[in-house]
Amino acid sequence: LTPSSKTMTIRNKETKNSSNAEQNKAWVGPSSLTAANTEATPLLSSGKDEASENSINDNMQQSRSVSFNDANQNQAAFVLEKLKWTSLRQDKVVSRDRVGAAAFLICDAILGQENEDAGGYFAFDPYDSGSHPFRNKVSIFCRRIVSLLWVRKLVKSMSWILVYLSLFEPPGWCLDFASEDGSIIGCEGAMNAKGIPAINGMNTTAMNVAAMKGTSTPADVHYYPNTGTLLFTSEQEQLIEVVLVSIIMMFVLLGIARDGMSLRNYFRGGPRRNLRVLRALSIIALLIGQVIFFRRPFRHFFRIVLAITLSSGVQREFRNLGKLVPEIIKVLSLLFIVVLFYAWIGVMAFYDTAQGQYFSTLLEGIWTLWICVTTANYPDVMMSGYNENRLVALYFVSFMIITFFFMMNVILASVVNTYDNLHNTNEMEREIKSRVNLKKAFDILRLFPGDETIDRETIMALLIVLNEDFPQLREIPENEAKILFGFLDKDGTEKISEEEFMDFCNVMLLKFEKSSLYKSVIELHFPNFYKSKVWQGVARYIDSSTFEITIDVVLVLNAVIVAIQSYPILIGESVELNPNVDDGQIDTVWEAMETAFTVFYCFEMIFKILVKGWRSFNNSMRNLFDFLITGLSVVASIYVYYPNDFSDSRLIRYIVMVRVLRLSRLLVAMKQFQVIGNTCIEILPAVSRVFTLLFCIMYLFFHS
Repeated sequence: LTPSSKTMTIRNKETKNSSNAEQNKAWVGPSSLTAANTEATPLLSSGKDEASENSINDNMQQSRSVSFNDANQNQAAFVLEKLKWTSLRQDKVVSRDRVGAAAFLICDAILGQENEDAGGYFAFDPYDSGSHPFRNKVSIFCRRIVSLLWVRKLVKSMSWILVYLSLFEPPGWCLDFASEDGSIIGCEGAMNAKGIPAINGMNTTAMNVAAMKGTSTPADVHYYPNTGTLLFTSEQEQLIEVVLVSIIMMFVLLGIARDGMSLRNYFRGGPRRNLRVLRALSIIALLIGQVIFFRRPFRHFFRIVLAITLSSGVQREFRNLGKLVPEIIKVLSLLFIVVLFYAWIGVMAFYDTAQGQYFSTLLEGIWTLWICVTTANYPDVMMSGYNENRLVALYFVSFMIITFFFMMNVILASVVNTYDNLHNTNEMEREIKSRVNLKKAFDILRLFPGDETIDRETIMALLIVLNEDFPQLREIPENEAKILFGFLDKDGTEKISEEEFMDFCNVMLLKFEKSSLYKSVIELHFPNFYKSKVWQGVARYIDSSTFEITIDVVLVLNAVIVAIQSYPILIGESVELNPNVDDGQIDTVWEAMETAFTVFYCFEMIFKILVKGWRSFNNSMRNLFDFLITGLSVVASIYVYYPNDFSDSRLIRYIVMVRVLRLSRLLVAMKQFQVIGNTCIEILPAVSRVFTLLFCIMYLFFHS
């Protein structure tokens, strides 16, 4: 998709058999689409999934060349005519009512969001001329605010700050606390009191802690065990909660205004009605609790519910968990049958033996074997019987093979397969919903019921509405809008058919960046030197595998030298530090070597940036890692060797040891490690959602 020159050209059918390889790379589009006087380069990079990008690639390969009136013209460049966007904004070309209604559906399709009702993402259409003008304007304004990405992230952050506030606020039980003798009053006194812990059975632990700390009495142990994170008083915590809940309440009120200032529209039927009801009830409960309840015992529950209603990722995992439970119950039922069978045998076989203490009853046997599945009591639970008769091992070993090594892996496989099936089902449903929305939008955008196409002006007006009223979508500048229309108009007829319109979402994923951004400083400011043989030779060497091999050899040498320097410490020998190490001067062999490696790595970074350009350089995570470590080494060197009160070159050695981590790129070169690394990176988003789900469950458990 990158043109060979700054001017994108369009070729007609007569040039498709040209033998010129460079000409065959010419960019194809409709007759009204060229990109002269622009340096825009379309890139298939938008942070979306690879399936969308592959779909774009397929669509681009299906694009056909364009016929022109002049049959003898083999290649032509067209200047993009200035489209009258002002007239479009004033609704002189296309009805904004019609475009606005279609924009709702297209926003659904692009974002892949679940529809809240059958008519689109919002229940209230502010473009309907039959509605009150003031209410329409308020709805559009509020929609723009609540759709801003930073606003949604801010509100979501406020909800999670409310949750984490529970870790730093006084617990409810100590708000009106007072000891019997009156020496401890309130949370601050209770949390800071020292002595033997008040929890039963903790005296021995307290004494052990005291012994470890070298004290004769546990005077430095908290009387009421806590983490020591009591940062806010009760009054401060209540003030913070009121502020955060008020911000979230403003977001909800903006959502109500977005839906035509109607509670009926906001709490309408649909998949998200329950979420909105829970959100509103949580806000009301938290605010009322500030006035009515002193301890507010249920505030933690309403806080986590409020955070969940604002976190789509956690909601998705809760839905998946609900669908996952039936599948897991099937496998757990089989596991329970195995445990029951073995417990029955254990009670009968170990009756009136030393092993019988763990199998006194059937329930006791089930409990013992269930713990054994977790390996928490294995092999201890087996040893008393094993010492009397070695055949006891057959009972426990066979049980562990069946349950721990087989059944537990079956459970894991069931979870993985169920998640995969749910993911595929969700993707399929999203694709179907997107196509349904695009079909509805196409029917709305047609000028007349019998039309089979949409004209250029309608598409441009649609992009304007998406730019102005849907900030959750990236803004499409005027010149990019014309290029995107070219990708849609594969047949070059200046009309978009229904089949072409089905690619609207894929085309909207395209991003454009100026090719000049990827040029190096040398190429931009010193073009003559850039074209010289000397610089071209240097650039070829920097881009070659020989240069990478040289760097790898230096890295290995660096690692060997660090290992030799650290060998006495690694084998446990006592080492006397050289007094010259702390004098802030490069006067030892090791310091000279470390400085030399740092200088070498600096030159490596400088030449790579000069040859590749900063934008191309930082597209590689490996380059960014190298740049970070090199920068730390340089900063440490300057800090240590520049005259100051701190002079310890060991800091540089630690940085250089971190630098040796670059050896990991030797592993990256191996295909097997690439697969493992890519897999780990790809599962991070899903893992983060699962961890958040586990946090919510643990939070509810600890505050229940």
